[in-house]
Amino acid sequence: MTQPMRSGSAHPRIPGAAANPLHGADAPIQVNHCRMPECEHFGIPARERRGKPGPSADRDLRYKITGTHKGRVPSLRCNACGENPPLKSNLGVAEEIARIARPLCLAGDEGCPREGCENAGKGVSDRPELYRPMGRNHSGRTKRRCRACGRQFLIGPESPRIHPPYRHLASEVFSRVVNKSPMRRAMRGAGIEDKP
Repeated sequence: MTQPMRSGSAHPRIPGAAANPLHGADAPIQVNHCRMPECEHFGIPARERRGKPGPSADRDLRYKITGTHKGRVPSLRCNACGENPPLKSNLGVAEEIARIARPLCLAGDEGCPREGCENAGKGVSDRPELYRPMGRNHSGRTKRRCRACGRQFLIGPESPRIHPPYRHLASEVFSRVVNKSPMRRAMRGAGIEDKP
């Protein structure tokens, strides 16, 4: 996510704010700021537009652009506490938020799954009158029936399942995975066969 310095540019610009995929343009993403919670500049973003070099009234008094790792990665230096966070791409952060949130926000809300149906692509939350509620399935997901073609489908993310023979080992495997143990080693340590 770090942006490399452009060749011939001694002072890279601060990456511009990106639209938040969950909250839109009202809450833009700008991750280039001081990250020390005790600092007075914590959470205050750096100025995006380039200022005049040298001592001038137009310069950013909170931050200075410097480099880390022998000058290869541009970073901010906070003038209050000296913290040196690397510059990040706000667009990359926004794309990652959208990728992670896609299964939670859009799962089953794309409308009727049948190709060629007039309600395909019309979400249940946007146009609820196009679909009939049909209760819930055994795992608690909401069922809907398309009023145009009669197709039934489920809304919401599928709940994670653990196969019955291994339910008693779930906490041990999860503990090993959270503590950064490789998956095969975690399975072997918990006594689960690793079948090729």
